Amino acid sequence: MKDIKLKGKDAEAKLAHVETILRRMTRRLHKTIVGYIPPIPVFGEVTVPNENGDIMNKIMPAHGNISRLVMAVGSYKDNKPVGFTVQIKGSAGGHYVSFVTKRSIEIADVDISVKPGDILSLSTDDPKAITDIYAAALFHIDKSEGRFDEISIDALEQLIEEDLEDEGV
Repeated sequence: MKDIKLKGKDAEAKLAHVETILRRMTRRLHKTIVGYIPPIPVFGEVTVPNENGDIMNKIMPAHGNISRLVMAVGSYKDNKPVGFTVQIKGSAGGHYVSFVTKRSIEIADVDISVKPGDILSLSTDDPKAITDIYAAALFHIDKSEGRFDEISIDALEQLIEEDLEDEGV
């Protein structure tokens, strides 16, 4: 470690120099903590779609986006492809994607913005052709909808230590 020579003729000037050095060192020691907010799964399941072909209708509670859609179909009648529509219905219009598949699992990476009150809808054009349908979407809430809490690094480390003690680690 490098020797530090204090500048100043009297004790007060040397103390001011120490304070300057400490301020500079504090800036260098600044720790940043980044929090991760996982996406919220939105899901539904039906044994048989209703007569309109509806499989899932979910309301979005906040601004955000849908990043992935996953659908699993238990069985296809006659093993023939079936048409599906994923739609965001809202007061300002909507966004939809249609596809045809006969796969048992269908995964689509999407980036669809949603607002509070928008409806995420999954439907089929042939409700009698499929059974045992599971559907899920990943909803990422917008930062503007989040709650922000400030906590000091010391307090956070204390919480982590208490949590580890509770788990017996």
